[in-house]
Amino acid sequence: MAKILPKAVEKRIKGLIYERADAFGYACRNRTDNSIFMDELVSDPEIGGILREYYPGERVRTYIKDAVLNAYTKQKNKQILNALDLPKILTRLYGEDISFVQNIDTDTSLLRAQSGRLYVVGKGTILKWETALRRALDAIANHPNLQQDGVYPRICLMLAVINGDVTEADKDHIRAAIEAIGVRVYFCG
Repeated sequence: MAKILPKAVEKRIKGLIYERADAFGYACRNRTDNSIFMDELVSDPEIGGILREYYPGERVRTYIKDAVLNAYTKQKNKQILNALDLPKILTRLYGEDISFVQNIDTDTSLLRAQSGRLYVVGKGTILKWETALRRALDAIANHPNLQQDGVYPRICLMLAVINGDVTEADKDHIRAAIEAIGVRVYFCG
């Protein structure tokens, strides 16, 4: 019967992994580098060694990746996206003075230009850009008052790019796909 990982041990392990991930630059590295980093964590007596007391060998790597490093990466993405100056970015992208109105939810915001034109911003990651687009579209569908005289708000996606595997060609592909439907994108990170 497997032992249950005590909360204090879980917290200590998570803290160690976050500390090492920061030092390594995990969020900005490519998959190959990150795989090697995970191997090192699994082999580390302070991390993998302790976790093997609670999980079978093959589950240690899964725990590190799924329970800790995925949360770490999500936290880094949120930090990047929450630090954005949306009015400044949209003013530059659209060439008109734009100001913040309100957050529709944690990942979708409403802005307004001096002309009265509305803008909905969907935030997300480059790997899940479709989710950011869906959130923006859902916000518009769920708030019919955003439509003004038959004109829907413009949509802009703010996509966090923290993984070294993303190329300019990847960005160009996403940009071309969403610009085909009149959506703009800003890559950050």
